[in-house]
Amino acid sequence: MGREDWTQYAEHLAHFFTANQIIDQDRMKVLLLAMIGPTAFKLLRNTISPEKPEDKTFEQLVEAMKCHHNPTPSEIVQRYRFNSRFRKEGETIARYLAELRALAEFCNYGASGHVARSTGVRNRRSSCPKTSLSRRASDIQESGRYRPCNGNGSQEC
Repeated sequence: MGREDWTQYAEHLAHFFTANQIIDQDRMKVLLLAMIGPTAFKLLRNTISPEKPEDKTFEQLVEAMKCHHNPTPSEIVQRYRFNSRFRKEGETIARYLAELRALAEFCNYGASGHVARSTGVRNRRSSCPKTSLSRRASDIQESGRYRPCNGNGSQEC
């Protein structure tokens, strides 16, 4: 399998199958088992034990490895990380909102854009009032532009 993570490896393998016009699921399974190498093969066997790899479908093998290598993160932990994320000094609003969207992926909040707007742009270093920052967060998402605060705490940020 090399140094790639499992998701990259599975994508790489899918391209190999496409390039070689391999569509037979049994052949795909055999090629997967032959190409992953001894360490990954052992891990796969241990992951699906007591069943054997040859008794599973190609999709089941790929899903077993995916679940092992890329487990779904805990919703509680992800919400903690999301709620603990503050805008860093020098970080653009666009970058900060992109990070919030990424952190919200496994929080089960729903649409991450809605969460970013309702959470507001949390910035401990800002002299702008928080209400102004919350209002600016929704404006930024709609326009994609950010006007920095003038530093005197006025509403004209």
